[in-house]
Amino acid sequence: MNPRRILGLQLKRLGDIILTTPAMQMLCDTFPTASVDLMVDPKLAGFASYVSGCKVIPAPRSPGDYLNLSRAGYDVVLDFTGQDRCLILAALTGAARKLTFRKYHKKLGRSLCYRTAVKSSLRDNHVADHLADLSRELGATGKAGRPTLQANLQDWQTASAKLQAAGLPDAFASRYILLHPGTARPEKFWAPERWGKVIDFLTLRTGLPVVLSASPDIHERAHLDAVAQSSNAPTIQMTGTLSLGEFLALVEHATLLACVDSAPVHMADAFNTPVFALFGPTDPRIWGPRFASHCWVRGNPDALEAMSMSTITLEMVLAQLGDFLESVPTNQPKR
Repeated sequence: MNPRRILGLQLKRLGDIILTTPAMQMLCDTFPTASVDLMVDPKLAGFASYVSGCKVIPAPRSPGDYLNLSRAGYDVVLDFTGQDRCLILAALTGAARKLTFRKYHKKLGRSLCYRTAVKSSLRDNHVADHLADLSRELGATGKAGRPTLQANLQDWQTASAKLQAAGLPDAFASRYILLHPGTARPEKFWAPERWGKVIDFLTLRTGLPVVLSASPDIHERAHLDAVAQSSNAPTIQMTGTLSLGEFLALVEHATLLACVDSAPVHMADAFNTPVFALFGPTDPRIWGPRFASHCWVRGNPDALEAMSMSTITLEMVLAQLGDFLESVPTNQPKR
C-alpha cells in the first residue's frame, strides 16, 4: 500500500539539506498523492521557501511541537543522518515503517526503532545518490537528480539593488564573478594571499567585477577580509548584507562561482552556474557538483586533514582556472 505521509530527517548543515532534496524529489515523483516532508534544524527552517517539491519543516523545539509530531500520522520515516536526535524523532512518529542506513543501524537502540537497514556506501556513490538509496528502498528508481532549489524574482531585485549600491556598475548587473572562500569548517580555508592572487587573475583575464561573500560567522568574515586585503584588484563586498534568498539569487545569476567545498557549490549545481571549487579533506567525486559546468582542484588526499588545503598550490589553481575559463561565457549575462 502506498504511504500517505512520508517524513525525511536531515538535521545537519545547509549543504546536507540541499543534497537531500533529490532523494525527497524522488519520493514526490514515486508517490504523487502522498504528503512528503523534510525535517531540518529549526535554525534553517527559513530555507523552506527555496526548496521545491517536498515541504521543509522545522524540528520540534517545544513540548507542544513534540506532541504534534506524535500525532502527525506519518506512515514512513527516513533517517538520513543517524543522529541520536533523529532516533528520538523517528520513534515519536509511531510510523509503521522507519528506515536508516545499515552503518547507523549498528548504533545503540537503532535496531529497536528501524526495521529496515539499507546498505549503501559513500565509497561507491556521490552523496546525493547515497542518500537516494533510502528512497529507492521504498520503490523510487533512477539516479538522484539536480538539487531542487528555487530563487525568486523579488530576492534577485533586492540583491541586484544592493550590488549596485555597493559599487557594481549597471553594465555588470548579471555579469560578475562571485567568490565565496569561507566554510563552516576552518580546515577547508585556503590561504588568503593565494585567493588574492586568484582575484587579480580573474579580474585581468575576464574584465568582470569580483563580488566577495561570506556567512555572518566571525571566522569566515575575518578570512574574507584577509582575502580582500591580499588582492590588488577592486572587489565588491556583500558580507552581512544579504538574506539567504538574496544570496541564492546572487549564485543563480553569477557568471562564475569560485569557492571551496561548501553549500554554495550545491546551490550553483542547482542553478547551473559554472563553479570552480577547491577540495582538501573531502573527495570531489563524492561531494562535488554533478550537473553545472565545473572544475575542481583537490589537495593531497594523503595529507593530514588540517594540512590538505595547503597542498593546493597557486600554480595548480591558476593553471586549471585558466583552462576552465575558456568554457565559461564571460561576455554575456548568465540569465
